[in-house]
Amino acid sequence: MVPDRQEGAPAGMSAPDARAFLASLGAGVNIASWNIRYGNVHANDYSWLASRVGHVRLGGWIAEPLLDWTTCPVTTRGLAALGGSDESAIERIIQGDGAEPWEAEGNGPPMALLRRAAADAVAAGLKVVLNPFHQRFMGEVSADTVRWVWGAVLQEFPLADFPASAVAFEMVNEPRSAPPASRLRGSLEEITRAWVAQVRAAQPERVLIAPGEMGKVGGGPYRSSRQGLLDAAGWLNTLDVIATFHYYDPRDFTNQDEDDGIKWLGRPWEVAEIASDFAEVSAALDVPVYVGEFGLNSHIDDDHAVEWLESVRESAVAAGFATAVWHLLDGGEGLTTAETAALRRKEWDSNPLAAAAVGSSAQGSQGRRLEQRALGKFDDGCDLDGGRRPSWAVPLLAKMASPYPPPSVAGPPAEPSPPPPSPSPPPPPSPPPPSPPPPSPSPPPPPSPPPPPSPPPSAAECVDAKGEAWCSKRERKGKLKCTKNSHQRKCAKRCDACGAACDADKKEGWCSKRARKGKLKCEQAKHRRKCAKTCASVLAACLK
Repeated sequence: MVPDRQEGAPAGMSAPDARAFLASLGAGVNIASWNIRYGNVHANDYSWLASRVGHVRLGGWIAEPLLDWTTCPVTTRGLAALGGSDESAIERIIQGDGAEPWEAEGNGPPMALLRRAAADAVAAGLKVVLNPFHQRFMGEVSADTVRWVWGAVLQEFPLADFPASAVAFEMVNEPRSAPPASRLRGSLEEITRAWVAQVRAAQPERVLIAPGEMGKVGGGPYRSSRQGLLDAAGWLNTLDVIATFHYYDPRDFTNQDEDDGIKWLGRPWEVAEIASDFAEVSAALDVPVYVGEFGLNSHIDDDHAVEWLESVRESAVAAGFATAVWHLLDGGEGLTTAETAALRRKEWDSNPLAAAAVGSSAQGSQGRRLEQRALGKFDDGCDLDGGRRPSWAVPLLAKMASPYPPPSVAGPPAEPSPPPPSPSPPPPPSPPPPSPPPPSPSPPPPPSPPPPPSPPPSAAECVDAKGEAWCSKRERKGKLKCTKNSHQRKCAKRCDACGAACDADKKEGWCSKRARKGKLKCEQAKHRRKCAKTCASVLAACLK
């Protein structure tokens, strides 16, 4: 049973309602620590995310000042090297003293960047899971380092600025007992209990999130984050916290190399394995559970990736868990790659993986999916004008078919089609001068309407590569899914997706490097998927 009062909370002070906070999170997305550290994600990103997800999990690199770069590999400084007192160690973390050498002239102290990101997210209306101890290097997770890191966080994230109803604290990311990530020194149970007491003494209302231990424990086999949480269930159940684990199973699929070609088809027994994993956690834990990360490498085929993401999310929801997909931007696993917030929003809205990872919270993707279904039904009546409807006029049909109300505009939209002919006959022509021959007895036709302002896509881009018959048949049966990249490529004309997949490279740096070395093979479909924009300039068409 969960105790009535949190260990370490002041007498008479009830613990926060962790279960209610978890229920309020909704689907979420991770903002990786390096994206915050290097200033890649901006305030405008949180604004558009707020209408698509319920929360963000923010990673921080604020523990960099604890690292000793005079050793190889890097080690963790002791108290003597940090000024001799807890206060001096905490101040170094706040000020960012001793950050990684090549970042000394970066965007500012890591703590200030994390605070700004959290403030922007809260201002946008998002809930926040603050995960400041998310180190990529081999910094130690010990009673000392956790105390110093959270001493700094408690000063910089007061309840007045970051209310408990909007922001929860997560102790540390993936504590493990083996390199290459954070190395655990001491008992995770003792470290966690001390951390809970430290935070509760300063901010009793704050919701706290705690992990289990992963890695090779006691010389045994490697255990995952989920297995570590199961092993910690006994003592975690005595704390009023949210328990967390990360899910990437099966690893041979989610973490496969580019040319492995391992598939995940969502067969009943595959989905049942995920559901069984989550049911085991649910049965072992009396406290609420948060799946703080789940995701896969971006080069995995979209269809298989969507099946896996949907199965994980749906299994988590069925078990009563909140989730956050890993992650928003770049890194080989990001759901977007664009350089600006506006382009990232468009990329998210057209990415079926984002829709699969957050479900109905992905308003843009879900809206397009519902619009496509409505458009398919509408097409039964007009049959796309016998296939003669020009591509620029398809959005007019989509607007009529859309289940969503049209956005308000300042004035009436421009009419792309000419007005209907007047019922009265045209006036007779003026009498001709004597010299020219007499005019034709029939009146001249009315002048042709001006062409639309934007030219239609070129024939090379706008084709149904799979064939018109195949696309038409899939559409009639309701099996044409124009939200999928693969169907956009096969039925570009029918999906009105001509050129849509050419807007961005999934792996921009990788593509430019391969192109410079002459190793980019745009004739291969997998290279066109990763380097659509680059290959478009080579082939003048990336959809064929």
